[in-house]
Amino acid sequence: MKRRMKKLVTIGIASMMTMALIAGCGKKATPQSLLTDMNTKLKDVKSTEASMIMDMKLSQKGEKAEVKMKMDAETIIKTGESHSEGEVSMKVMGQSVSTEVESYVVKEDDDYVNYMNQEGEWKKTKVDKDKKTKVSTDLFEEFEKSFEKFKLSEDLVKVNDKECFELKGEVSSEIMKYVLSSDMSKEVDLESYLSDEEEVKVPCTLSIYKDELLPAKITLDMKDMFSKMEDTAGMEVGKLKLEISYDEFNKVKKIKVPKDVLKETEGFGGGLDFDDDDFQSNSKENDDTQNNSESSNANVSDAIDLKQTTNTSPAPLNKWVKTTRYATEDRKYHTVYVRINKVTTMSENANYVNQAIQQNNQFSSRKIDVNQLKLPADVEFCVFDYEVMVPKDFPAPEYGMIEPELSFSAKNITGGGIPSADGTHTYLGMGTATKMEVRNDDAKYYPGNTYKMRGCFSMVKGYKNYVFESTSTEEGQETSVETMIKGYLSAH
Repeated sequence: MKRRMKKLVTIGIASMMTMALIAGCGKKATPQSLLTDMNTKLKDVKSTEASMIMDMKLSQKGEKAEVKMKMDAETIIKTGESHSEGEVSMKVMGQSVSTEVESYVVKEDDDYVNYMNQEGEWKKTKVDKDKKTKVSTDLFEEFEKSFEKFKLSEDLVKVNDKECFELKGEVSSEIMKYVLSSDMSKEVDLESYLSDEEEVKVPCTLSIYKDELLPAKITLDMKDMFSKMEDTAGMEVGKLKLEISYDEFNKVKKIKVPKDVLKETEGFGGGLDFDDDDFQSNSKENDDTQNNSESSNANVSDAIDLKQTTNTSPAPLNKWVKTTRYATEDRKYHTVYVRINKVTTMSENANYVNQAIQQNNQFSSRKIDVNQLKLPADVEFCVFDYEVMVPKDFPAPEYGMIEPELSFSAKNITGGGIPSADGTHTYLGMGTATKMEVRNDDAKYYPGNTYKMRGCFSMVKGYKNYVFESTSTEEGQETSVETMIKGYLSAH
């Protein structure tokens, strides 16, 4: 659940970015006149500065989780360029954690590009410019169509110390589909949780600045939108509220990505002895200094296609699996091969796990301290080693490619969370894998090589009934939202 929660948080960010592209309401104070005038006024709005608060409460089989996010965003309406930053806090399995997030969406040549920082690492991805333009122009038209469903409050309210009209009512799930139209939300298939049986009504409160007739605050109660989660994912949504306040209009002139962010994402899209050089080569394919961390002769002729694996029939350990990875050179997904070599638990080989932690802490700014994790008594820290083989024809610039790490999550084969050792309860979010660094941050990567990678996760001691889940996208696709594929690799 923790992984799904992280993705939901990402969706919250995407939703905020969507809403930050829009602006407000007004005329003789009736719902119809206010909503009509709002759209008229919005035609003159060139930029917005907004803040967002999202509050989520989830539960699954008695385990509860809370997510809160506070974000500030500035957006240029015409281009759809934006900058947002804030903090996301989560409380799950009795542990609290928070992280700062920041994002830039800018137009580069004819494309929109998203620079996103999560957990101290900047990543660069392509954004669908047509969908972004559609959201900014169509969403408030849907509000205007819903004027009959709004009632005007008798008293004025205050937002940012300014008097405002207040409308209360419902908006259709069609509006929310615009909010959920981002690439990230499609990756986790959130739209599938919308009820197909009847139109979902989303309670909405819309405050409109009395003098400017522009939006002041939007509050959306999205809890009922995800009622399917209880049936399909065994997850109950106790609360999911999104609040966006508009602070300023027409003050942002330009969105500019800092030079250090551009530099960090340039060329972007990451057996053990601590002093082993296996992970340290920066050599190209034919370099005589190439060592065991980079091998161009991996035999993948009998590799299993990720699409052919299931949670009950995963790819065996040390078996190559055909999957895909995004190439920044042509901005499409291309074939790579992955295999999990071994999983090592703290109870099985504490020395190996501790060496892996020590190596990560040498190379990464995100240090690992098992004591600080405060794991339950029946849960332990685990490390898994895997390899990624990048074919010679994988598109990459002369200076190298993105570090070819892949994402994984340990999943209960029977579904749901991981049962505790005594069987009295279930752990939610357990198994989410985190990258462990094995190289200096100036390491280079080239097609035609096989790279050793590593990740870590927590698991109930002695529990074996799980597999690693990974996702893939069809070869040649430009985004990961059209043909998202899930596959499974054995952990034992």
